[in-house]
Amino acid sequence: GSLNISVLQGQVVVEVLPEEDSLEQPYNISISDGHESLIPTGVFHKVYTVSEVPSCYMYIYMVTEETEFFENLKELEHALNGSLDAPVPDKFAKDPKLDQYMEVLKVKNAAPPPAPPADRSFIQLFMSFLKMHYMSMYRGLQLIKGAVWSMYSGESYREYLKELELQAMLGENVTLVANATQGVNKTQMMNNTLNNTKEKNNTQRVNKPQEKKAPQKADSP
Repeated sequence: GSLNISVLQGQVVVEVLPEEDSLEQPYNISISDGHESLIPTGVFHKVYTVSEVPSCYMYIYMVTEETEFFENLKELEHALNGSLDAPVPDKFAKDPKLDQYMEVLKVKNAAPPPAPPADRSFIQLFMSFLKMHYMSMYRGLQLIKGAVWSMYSGESYREYLKELELQAMLGENVTLVANATQGVNKTQMMNNTLNNTKEKNNTQRVNKPQEKKAPQKADSP
């Protein structure tokens, strides 16, 4: 990812502190009112106000890993032409995220195609609108939570993003397993119903009383 600091008021100095085992030395970046600067990610930094007036600045974090993931996913989907059984291109054969790409494509192919807007009612469109904005807000809150957690604990923000991505994968896998289990349970219920019906019919045949034959009269001489 990339991290920018944009100064809205005053002037600040950002002290960048490389990792302890790094050969780089700490260095400073001066940012004045109305300007911004790119800050290296994955390292600690401190912000000092050097102006007479209080400073005001904001962070702008761009998740480039997520953008790269979806670009590669789109390229792989185009190369496979919608078929998961097609051979994987050499570019993605050794990609460590190949399993994640295939899981996303598997879920996408299993989901029914969305209905055209003209065929959906106002309530369906409104619920889709709410769901889209809810997911966007939920994702933003998760990223903010990770940033605060990283600053408080000193842990890497990149590790938090990896954990977040893993949780999303596990959630998709749980959905796939649940759908598969539901299908198996339905099949088992149908088989049990057929077996019970057969057993009931066999029992009725066995327990059906035999009709008594009327005694035959002897022929008179």
